[in-house]
Amino acid sequence: GGALRWTGDSVDLNTERNFTFGGNGGVIDVVKGDSVFNIAGDILTENNYLFVNGSAVNHTGGDLVKMGAGTLALTGGTDGSNGSFAGMIDVREGTLRILANNTATSGTQTLTTFGTNRSFTDSTIFRDGTNLELFYGSAAGGVEWRTEEWMRFEGNNMLSFGQTPVTGVTNRTTHINGVIDVQGALTVDVPVSMTARFNQSSGGYLMGTGNITKTGQGVLEFRDNNVLWT
Repeated sequence: GGALRWTGDSVDLNTERNFTFGGNGGVIDVVKGDSVFNIAGDILTENNYLFVNGSAVNHTGGDLVKMGAGTLALTGGTDGSNGSFAGMIDVREGTLRILANNTATSGTQTLTTFGTNRSFTDSTIFRDGTNLELFYGSAAGGVEWRTEEWMRFEGNNMLSFGQTPVTGVTNRTTHINGVIDVQGALTVDVPVSMTARFNQSSGGYLMGTGNITKTGQGVLEFRDNNVLWT
């Protein structure tokens, strides 16, 4: 595995600049706390031998480790999809921001910006004191956003819902579906005129012993049974 250390100001890499992670994974270190390193293209898992020979799919891959006080933003290209990334995202410092969007005009859109979601091995982990920002785009009509991912919050985490700044467009309802392990204190911020949902008829659930504190003037809904969250 290798490491990319970004020491500059905020930057947007265009959709032609994809990142491929091999079996040993890689580190992206955004050093400055006020910098956003935005990967507008895709993150990908390197194809393994069996996949190349047509006898298997990439079920696992190298992990993406986020370091540094700054923000790493994932856009997933023009369709909000990183469905070919099969590794874990391990946020050890700073903030992970999701800026996905697509051109749909109606319905509920499931985006795979976090990559695959088969199990804990391709989950997203937020270490103590790190943050997640879900800033989905406006699309072109009455779209609801849905993401499906295994997630673990280890404590003192902030989960912020919002929308990329598009003039005259209201916030879209956003769903997080999956096994969400809240091991420590988690603050969830939902802005005015927006609804955020944990698990709506998805088979997912909350677990863990951490407290959830809700801030913001929007609506936070718990949609499925969460008997393992204590």
